Amino acid sequence: MGSAWHESLFFHPSGIFHPQRGVVCPLLTEEHTLNREDWKGFYGWLDTASLAELNIRKGNIEDLLETLRDPDVRGEARRMYRKIEEEILLRLFRP
Repeated sequence: MGSAWHESLFFHPSGIFHPQRGVVCPLLTEEHTLNREDWKGFYGWLDTASLAELNIRKGNIEDLLETLRDPDVRGEARRMYRKIEEEILLRLFRP
């Protein structure tokens, strides 16, 4: 396992440690969706993260999508991925 895979296992895309929500952890047997507080934290992080942090998390989510099985969790991960991509593009092309 590469370092990006290891990082995606133990860090929530918003940078907050939540192994029980929305990520697969070797110690857990099932995936869980994100709750309202998780999404609130994600959007707060999205507004303040640097471009480098956005790109790192985007890569983490790409790696994580290959392992997620639950359709709801996969959908949430894809939603985060799209929001991060959108934020990157906005920052790159903002006047």
